[in-house]
Amino acid sequence: MFAIPMEFVFFGLTLAAVALAHRHTLRIAIVGFVLIALYKIFFSSFREMTGLEGFVNHLNHEWVTVANLLGILLGFALLAKKFEQSRLPELLPKYLPAGWRGGFVLLLFIFVLSSF
Repeated sequence: MFAIPMEFVFFGLTLAAVALAHRHTLRIAIVGFVLIALYKIFFSSFREMTGLEGFVNHLNHEWVTVANLLGILLGFALLAKKFEQSRLPELLPKYLPAGWRGGFVLLLFIFVLSSF
């Protein structure tokens, strides 16, 4: 399909699904991971080998990255849940400027906080 590897298409669909159904991030990420893994096992190849053996060998090299991605997704999900429970999203519009300036000020605020 236009010389785009199917893995990238599946990954893009996973990202789009996360963006559209952000309350189900972990489930979507796991389904996306499994879908890409099954595609690679049955229809594609890994750098070193093919099939299940190639997948296991690949995970031996990449397990830290996969674990970090899982941790990031879980951390963002927990942070988003705590943010919603804090009722801060309901209070912030009272203190932010109107229009696009409010979003810009919020973005600056997040930028400063993330630097810590």
